[in-house]
Amino acid sequence: MDKHKQFTETKHPIGTVLDPASATAVPVAPAMSTFKFSEADLSSDFAEIIEPGQEATKEPVQAPMVEPVKAAPVPPQPPKSGKPTSTNRFTKMVGNRYVVIGVIAAVLILLVLGGMLLGKKYMKKAPQAITESTKIDQTTLLVDSDKHSVGVGVPLGSNPDGLEVQSKVSAAPQSRANIRMGLINGTDPSILFEDTQKNSWQVLGAGGSFQIIQGVQTRAKLDDKALSLTNALNVGSDANVASDLKVNGNTTLGKDGGNTMTVQGSKIAIPNNLNFDDNTFFIDAGKGSVAVGASSASGFKLLVAGTLKANGSIYTDGQVLAGAGSAKGPSFTFNNNTNTGIYEPSINAVGVAAGGSQVLQVQQGSVFTVNGANIEADGYVRAGRGGSNPAFQIARFTGSLDGSGNASISTGLANSNTRSLSVQAFYKGNSSEALPLNIDAVTGGVIQISGGIPGRQYRASIMYSSDTAGW
Repeated sequence: MDKHKQFTETKHPIGTVLDPASATAVPVAPAMSTFKFSEADLSSDFAEIIEPGQEATKEPVQAPMVEPVKAAPVPPQPPKSGKPTSTNRFTKMVGNRYVVIGVIAAVLILLVLGGMLLGKKYMKKAPQAITESTKIDQTTLLVDSDKHSVGVGVPLGSNPDGLEVQSKVSAAPQSRANIRMGLINGTDPSILFEDTQKNSWQVLGAGGSFQIIQGVQTRAKLDDKALSLTNALNVGSDANVASDLKVNGNTTLGKDGGNTMTVQGSKIAIPNNLNFDDNTFFIDAGKGSVAVGASSASGFKLLVAGTLKANGSIYTDGQVLAGAGSAKGPSFTFNNNTNTGIYEPSINAVGVAAGGSQVLQVQQGSVFTVNGANIEADGYVRAGRGGSNPAFQIARFTGSLDGSGNASISTGLANSNTRSLSVQAFYKGNSSEALPLNIDAVTGGVIQISGGIPGRQYRASIMYSSDTAGW
């Protein structure tokens, strides 16, 4: 067997035997040894001779390893007589080492191009997993796969925590609906919500406070001391405030008349004036006074601009000061008869009004009736006092004279003859004038009168002392 035949029956690096008749590769059995050759093999003898079905009789020469390509076993083809064999053709082809290298390079290029085409085809459909930390443009975007965090604009070398944004943004409207977040002026963290009409809301953390800004107006501000609102505070449900609550704008508590506001604190401090519903109820914190229906108590502790009603008694340790009033509207009157009572007709005088007219006036040194009012007594009138008894009393009697023009009047007074001070009697004349009657006698309990016209009416009076004369 010549050297050319020995070479053709060895296993070459690509794992196939070329058939010169068809110019196609024919797979060989995987049990065959690896074909290894060097530049010395191509110029002189081959390293080993392999007969069909036999193992190598010589240790192969070491060469760079190439992964063998496994192929199905093919039975050896006997050479045809009178024609050149495929082994001879392959021997001529590999006579030049560059042909083998070119074939290997072509196969590798085809594999790489095929992988790239398949990757491009399925790249958009399959999710992409980031298994290592990835930086885009150094500090623009950092994805930390170990901490499962993302940093935007973080300094180089820092580790983002969660979603950390340190990029600068502008508070100027962008005229497009979007959400932006970042550092306002490069210092204060902020989230901006904006629509296409330039309506924007900004959530900002600055100066130790949390702020909500609409446009350029701060609508709410929260710090470690208080919550400040520029507009009304509407609470639709129960509100529990455990610390200070400061509201500079309008505040509505409750939704309708059925709601209840409960204050459980033992003290309510009002450092400034408190005004309920346009002076319906006004508390003056500086003066410590209360006004109802007015904006000021005007120097009083309690001022009621309207009618004050008490369903019970009114007690006072001081004076009750009232206006002067008038006869038609006395200062002290009655809720069912307001033109009757007591008033002040002039300085140092007290008037009594009845039915809108003055009937009595009391002033310094005198008491007198006015407007034709009479003084009547259903009993006796006392004037002055001597010891425990009045100086005198007056009793009045009326009746008709008998057929003789006389009358006997029963006074009911015990010992009236010794207690009498003065007795007078008159009867009605023809022209209704009062004509005097004769006082005939005053006995123990009877007064005898005479000298009148029979049947005429009379009037009599007796002024007497409460004690006897002792005679």
